[in-house]
Amino acid sequence: MCLEILLSIAAVVVKDIKRYGWSVLCFCLFLTGLGQVLAVSAAEMPNAPMTLKDCVATALQLNPSLKRNVEAVKEAEASYAMARAAIFPKFSLSAYQNHLNGDRLGSMTASQANLYEREDYAGLSAKQLLFDGGKTLAEQRAAEYSADAERVNLQITEVDVVMRVKQAFYRVLEAQELVRVAEEAVRRQKAFEELTKAFFEAGKATRLDLLKAESQTMDARKTLAAIQETARLSLVYLKAVIGLDMNQEITVNGVLPVFDQNTLTASLEALWTSNVLDVNPDIRHLEVALKAAGEDVTAKKRAWFPELSLQGAYAYRDRDIGGGADEWQLGAFLSWPVFDGGLRAGDLRRSEARYNNIRYARRELELNMTSQVKEAVSAMKTAASNAEAALKLVEKEKEACSAADALYRAGKATSLDVLTANADLTKARGDYVQALAAYAVSKARFERLTAKELER
Repeated sequence: MCLEILLSIAAVVVKDIKRYGWSVLCFCLFLTGLGQVLAVSAAEMPNAPMTLKDCVATALQLNPSLKRNVEAVKEAEASYAMARAAIFPKFSLSAYQNHLNGDRLGSMTASQANLYEREDYAGLSAKQLLFDGGKTLAEQRAAEYSADAERVNLQITEVDVVMRVKQAFYRVLEAQELVRVAEEAVRRQKAFEELTKAFFEAGKATRLDLLKAESQTMDARKTLAAIQETARLSLVYLKAVIGLDMNQEITVNGVLPVFDQNTLTASLEALWTSNVLDVNPDIRHLEVALKAAGEDVTAKKRAWFPELSLQGAYAYRDRDIGGGADEWQLGAFLSWPVFDGGLRAGDLRRSEARYNNIRYARRELELNMTSQVKEAVSAMKTAASNAEAALKLVEKEKEACSAADALYRAGKATSLDVLTANADLTKARGDYVQALAAYAVSKARFERLTAKELER
């Protein structure tokens, strides 16, 4: 056991040297690029439109959830350092000056009362743990696994933030595209209203036709106003996800992803059968947390073992009677608590319950993960199919709208035919935009579950 502790101390020292070396290197690189990053953020972000890459990079710097997880990692690493410290020798300095009552032995004989009244002491003591049944080493491993679990949890938060930023960014693009579709619809309706008004004045259209055209124009404007408000709210949500101040004005630059349906179907079928349990960060987090809980159970079981330690001290003691002299002591000490009222047993049961809780949570996540991935793939396939159908429908409705307008001008179609054609074209364009956005959002969800980037 003593040899195991010494080997563990040596391994910790080597690990610390490597860790501190990497920390110094990363800190130097951080200082090198910090000025440029701050200059870009301060100078370009308020003015230049933000791309998806810019939004993600900014969110990884500003998102408060990530900052909280960074602090949680620091806390877990500090706990590991505290657990690791138990295997190192402990040194302590102590000193005191003690004055005793001179008549404390008044009931005794004079020879017995001739004792010291003042004592000065200063010394150095040391203690090295030799054996405790492996409890300290198990606690150290549990703390190390807990720190690893917090690091994986930080990665989970990162991919969650990236997914949310992507989805919010795509929703902004969707709203902006829908605004353009609604603006085009207003222009078409306004042009048709002016045409119908000219026909009415020339006696080629009825008053009812003019009222219908004006009504459709007002409806198109109301729809445009509602979509513009949705676009503003989508920008607010994007800023909240990134971590930007709500008063800061931003614009985005990007397009919804367009795909080739022929090549997409084959790739989605391959994704349908892919195994994600080995790469999903949530699974990895529970695996590491399960190891930490297992080591904690081991530590609680080893609490019944005795503790053997090597202790020594070197000191100087001076008394008013007898003078002063150096003194030292060295020996092995055994401590074995035999009864604590059930404290250790309760602590063990609590650790075992926590271990089983994590084990069942991992099993539950494994069962749900495959269905979640397949659901995301299914949503991607459905959105892609809808986008393909909507694109074909847009081309068809364009021809129908042009034909209805030409027939109406020639007096061979009614205003209702034109209004219906315009409404169908607007709906087809809106369906196409919404299908592209649904595909992009589902794609971001799939990338979050599988921790992989699909081809753009």
